[in-house]
Amino acid sequence: MIIALRHEMHGTHIAYSDAEAKSAEENGWKRDPDLSRVLAGQPMIDKSVVDQYKEKFGKAPHHLMKQENIEKALRE
Repeated sequence: MIIALRHEMHGTHIAYSDAEAKSAEENGWKRDPDLSRVLAGQPMIDKSVVDQYKEKFGKAPHHLMKQENIEKALRE
């Protein structure tokens, strides 16, 4: 698992576990799902589609979902 994080002053950090990412978040880092996808070799997803999914289902789509599957879930 690759979790990319960004910090306003320190730039980018790559965490290799959820525990490492949570620790970084406690110190001001924020997850960057788009960069995480790119580093994992997956295409970025349109933010508006993610926002629609969050509005409909009350949570973000799974980080491995493809845009086409998110859009399909929104239509159902």
